[in-house]
Amino acid sequence: MDVPPPVNRLFANVPGKGRVKTREYREWIKTAGWEVAAQRPGYISGPVKVDIILPLNDRADVDSRIKASLDLAVRLNIIDDDAARVIHGLNLSYDNTPKMRVRIRRVA
Repeated sequence: MDVPPPVNRLFANVPGKGRVKTREYREWIKTAGWEVAAQRPGYISGPVKVDIILPLNDRADVDSRIKASLDLAVRLNIIDDDAARVIHGLNLSYDNTPKMRVRIRRVA
């Protein structure tokens, strides 16, 4: 899937509404959500380990890619939460891949 927007472009302050998702973030959620759903990942209960592989040419802060990716996994009901009680390991690496890849596996 395409990499998500950087953290500073995920939310905007809107007078009278507070913090809202930006149009760019909403579009990424929709597009990435369809890509993930097409893979039929299913629900993974309990603790998990997550591998995120980013394209070598990605220039954004690493933490911005992590937040949006884990939030999407929760939104799609792949994992229960992105809190420490669920995420027992996180591995981040770079590759010559044209798109970001995320692998989530249950902790034995």
